[in-house]
Amino acid sequence: MPGFVITQTFAEHVARREREGYQYYNGGLDLAYPTVKYQAPVYAAAPGQVIEAGWNDKGYGNYVKLQHVDGYVTLYAHLDSLAVRTSTDVDHMTLIGYLGHTGFCTGGPGNPDGVHLHFELRKDNVPIDPMPYMAAR
Repeated sequence: MPGFVITQTFAEHVARREREGYQYYNGGLDLAYPTVKYQAPVYAAAPGQVIEAGWNDKGYGNYVKLQHVDGYVTLYAHLDSLAVRTSTDVDHMTLIGYLGHTGFCTGGPGNPDGVHLHFELRKDNVPIDPMPYMAAR
């Protein structure tokens, strides 16, 4: 998502989960455009296979989860709609969905209406801060 701003960091997500006792609140990044671009395209961060695509009632709303090499998984949540199905192989920058406001999705500084992408990176099912990987691209 070129041109996005980070509206909540990995560390802020982890701190909120611990502070408010959310069982399903994982670390990740919230990414939004300075001017809302509802239904903007969302692309795969790297090649992989769609291992889940659908609705999650624990907060993610419409989401896509991709399995990548070496135990890495990316998750894209709060999508308005999906462009892929489970078991689909994707390349880097394959369209996977559209920016939205589904699930437990609220606004915040720089993003008052809440339209954003929640992006997670996991290694062996443990959430890790995606920023060092994003900076390398």
